[in-house]
Amino acid sequence: MQLSQLIRIDNGRWTGVFGGVAGGVAATVVPQLSTLSSDRVALLGGLLTLVVFLLLVVVANLAGVLPTNAQDNETTGSS
Repeated sequence: MQLSQLIRIDNGRWTGVFGGVAGGVAATVVPQLSTLSSDRVALLGGLLTLVVFLLLVVVANLAGVLPTNAQDNETTGSS
């Protein structure tokens, strides 16, 4: 499996879900880093969001749970 296949998301709904989860994790962890300057906290929050998002996408692609295109997801969702 190539790297481009591991980080690929064909459905925008999954992008929103993974982004929301990653942002929530970062929003939970970052306030605990209040001893750092605000610039560093913002940088760490952004990096943490990116890392969590990519981990979720890679794990979901390795597990094979993401649909290959939006039409498959819409067809199964309306049944």
